[in-house]
Amino acid sequence: MYQIYAKFTVKDDSTDEVLAVLGELIDETRREPGNISYQLFQSTGDPTILTVFEQWKDQEAIDAHNASAHFNKALTALEPYHAAPPVIEVYTLVR
Repeated sequence: MYQIYAKFTVKDDSTDEVLAVLGELIDETRREPGNISYQLFQSTGDPTILTVFEQWKDQEAIDAHNASAHFNKALTALEPYHAAPPVIEVYTLVR
């Protein structure tokens, strides 16, 4: 199993737009066969910080997700809203 943490810091006035884009992405991603879990969290201390917690069956599932139309559409749509580069961390279950 793989776990991905994707942290986004968005511009102050764009949170609603970003949440709408991510909402569509989440709905599509949860239907992917290799997806175990895909959840969006918003910081309680800073609402411009959003983190997606993802769980995937294997690397092939991640690769399929990254190649999907809905993922690439979301990446393009989110690009103008970033206040800082996204931080993406990938982990694999070791125990």
